[in-house]
Amino acid sequence: MKALTLRQPWASAVMYGPKDWENRVWVPGWMIDALNKGYPPPRVWIGLHAGKAWACAKRELDEELEDLRFDWPAAPPAPDYPLGCLLGAVEIVGAVRCPALGQLLPWQIRQPAGRPSWCWKIGNVAPLPEPIPMAGRQGLWNLPEPHVAKLRGAYANRFGGS
Repeated sequence: MKALTLRQPWASAVMYGPKDWENRVWVPGWMIDALNKGYPPPRVWIGLHAGKAWACAKRELDEELEDLRFDWPAAPPAPDYPLGCLLGAVEIVGAVRCPALGQLLPWQIRQPAGRPSWCWKIGNVAPLPEPIPMAGRQGLWNLPEPHVAKLRGAYANRFGGS
């Protein structure tokens, strides 16, 4: 199983909150192949890892969290976000070019200036009962097998299957 590392607060907003789009300047090969052929991409589960760093500088963090609380009133205060750990699994159900999205909120479609961006649609989520401390990586990376089994258990607990 692959995993993706996101910085906080976005990792928690995906796993526990309202964020159901993740933008990247790339899409995996299996997704782009289907999109180029006009087919919906396969639905794929990946691990979601919270990186050790925040998505913004400390001086901007309060503003970012205030923006996030507009759509996620239950968002935790900054000290309560888990850092450097596996949070659970998310289902990637599709992707679109960000300009095609229309009415999404600004925090859902932020992208580096001047770079084309893809927005990955997130479907179901399966949080682990407790985050698992571990190092992450850039891009999609291979999750160690013992953690894959734990994610399968979280999925089974959430959806009643394997």
